[in-house]
Amino acid sequence: MTASEDIPNATLAGVTIYTAEVEKIYSKKLTSVTPPQSTANWDSGPKNTKIIDLLIIEIRFTVTGFINDGDQSTLEDAVEAGGVMDFVWDGNTYSVNIEKISIKKKAKNENSEKEIMFTALTGVNI
Repeated sequence: MTASEDIPNATLAGVTIYTAEVEKIYSKKLTSVTPPQSTANWDSGPKNTKIIDLLIIEIRFTVTGFINDGDQSTLEDAVEAGGVMDFVWDGNTYSVNIEKISIKKKAKNENSEKEIMFTALTGVNI
């Protein structure tokens, strides 16, 4: 087993996210067609499902981490403004639109940080 890997921090709309976990999800839209089998051919069993892959791929990110207390309003303003924003992570810049964001305020610890979780879809505005 190798040593644990450090997860690089990210930025969203210029706000630093101290990442605890980043998940990059590829979701393909597939269509399946299963042809019927006539009763005369039931002995040969069901026919194979045909899969139609039109190469429609969505890329999503689910990120959990922390933000500085003072950055909450900056991030909320960017989300409420709508449209795509830059998400920088692991040396790459993605244009994303936020699907869901959760900012938690918990009992104060040594640092003045808030927990954050968001899901974002990559793409461009139309």
